[in-house]
Amino acid sequence: MNAGVYANMGVQVVEKKAPDGSVKKNGIIVQLFNAVEESAKTITLFRLGKEDDVVALKKLFEQSVAEMK
Repeated sequence: MNAGVYANMGVQVVEKKAPDGSVKKNGIIVQLFNAVEESAKTITLFRLGKEDDVVALKKLFEQSVAEMK
């Protein structure tokens, strides 16, 4: 997919509840422009293994979107 971020794009953290009741951040959901399909918005889930990676990717998306405003 050839995709791009855009101004006012939202980034949502996905959480998974463990059997012990704890909650772990394990991904993010974003809407991207899919340049291949006539710039249609595509909802995309990025599932990651470490909670720190989720936070870092969310921050990266938010910084990129902020620079477009």
